[in-house]
Amino acid sequence: MTDGLTSMSKYSIVERLSALQTYQAAWHSASPRTLKTLCSGCITPYLMLPFSGSVLPLLSGLVLRLISPACSVRLKPYRDWSLDLASYNLRPHFCATDPSQGLLVLCGSLVASPSIIRCHLLHFSDNDNLQSHPSANAPCFTVSCVFPNARTVKVAIRGALLGWLWFDSPPELRVYNWRTGKIVWRCPMSTGFFDFAFLDDHNLLVAQVHRLLVYTIDLDVAAIGTTHWYELDPSSVPSATCLLGLPPVIDGAALYIRTFSSRRPSSTIGRQPLFEMDPSCATIAFTVSVTTSICAPFEQYLIVVPVSAIIAALDTNMSDRAVEIAEASGPLTLQWQSWGARSLILPFLHRETPNWYLTGLSAVGNKVALAFRRPEPYPSLVDVFVFDVQDAGDLEGPNPVDPREFLPPSNHEDCTPQLLDFPIRNRLPYRLIRKVFNYDEHVDSSWLFHSIHLLDDGIALTAWDFDGTTSEVYLISVDAGESGRSTTPMVSEVNGAR
Repeated sequence: MTDGLTSMSKYSIVERLSALQTYQAAWHSASPRTLKTLCSGCITPYLMLPFSGSVLPLLSGLVLRLISPACSVRLKPYRDWSLDLASYNLRPHFCATDPSQGLLVLCGSLVASPSIIRCHLLHFSDNDNLQSHPSANAPCFTVSCVFPNARTVKVAIRGALLGWLWFDSPPELRVYNWRTGKIVWRCPMSTGFFDFAFLDDHNLLVAQVHRLLVYTIDLDVAAIGTTHWYELDPSSVPSATCLLGLPPVIDGAALYIRTFSSRRPSSTIGRQPLFEMDPSCATIAFTVSVTTSICAPFEQYLIVVPVSAIIAALDTNMSDRAVEIAEASGPLTLQWQSWGARSLILPFLHRETPNWYLTGLSAVGNKVALAFRRPEPYPSLVDVFVFDVQDAGDLEGPNPVDPREFLPPSNHEDCTPQLLDFPIRNRLPYRLIRKVFNYDEHVDSSWLFHSIHLLDDGIALTAWDFDGTTSEVYLISVDAGESGRSTTPMVSEVNGAR
């Protein structure tokens, strides 16, 4: 955590430390609650849109309600906004927010022309209205897709950079300077798993099933315009600056990236908080599966690496001469030890069992959350682990990870990791919080889709019904007012196991 912009002049160090201790304790004591009361003014059922940021987008009919939960101990007030989508002629796919710039990005397809998708740039105002962002030269970006059911997969914001990834043929990732409206980078994505995150103002990290690629972004250079990829010369596809080598595995084993998450924390909307997450401590987190040709054993790992460690490795290894030599045979590859030595690696679900499966990964700043579920015999049980990672720099004498330290503990007796080709060592100390609770009774095994989102001050878990038209949202809010109760207007606590 770092001090808010105005807290040092208004509060003593004793007051700030006392508030921080209360805040840390609130993470441990927070209980999950449903958002039914928040949506009581909307037509039910409601649907949580996929999103990035700490503002919850709830859709009911043609009304989009955006909710920023309170955190009284940080002096962060509860805020909400409503947006009537009728005038936008939009079927929304995704929301992203950057409170430090008052920016809301709303993506969706046109109701009358589903193959046309738009990305609207809106502004959070102090009077709770939403309007076009005054710093944006263009109020929205428009793309004509090949697929009639094209949809936004993800949006990420970093300063003037806006990354927009959508599913089409092929899927495409574009980076805009959202202030000028210019496309500064674009690339088609391969099929299968893919994700991305900005490492800083100049480096973009793209995660694919078998690799991590780093691309260089220049805000002042315009990329190729809106032409479809099949109409362009293959040489127009940008080349990666380098590849980040994945952890080595034994001969005959293969490593696959399953999930990926990284989000830089942002300031709150409106009044400055007492303290906030330190953006310089941001991490990337990803889960991997390691298998052999005979599919047994099956091992999975959580890997967390500070963004600062990756940037330092790029600065050290990516000299002009190294890049020039590498260009002849492809991108330079940075081996795992050059960028991932200062990392946290934890095994989980060491053997594939019917008891647990991973339903989501989310990373914000130096916090990482994993959610697990048991389809049988406890379909409504949710098990959440939150890691507060502390980057100690070059940690002397790294602590070996106990091979019995699994998430959740395995039922198998022989659980020693066998497929990584190096001893697991923990170079990132962490604090762990575990939350176990039950969804409401009607959220059973037929609710197939689940997600977890770390917020600035809590966790949002979402379950969707079979056809994806209705969702239940549960908020673990780190918000204890003077009475010990949340100042965010929510009720209906979920009684979960502890």
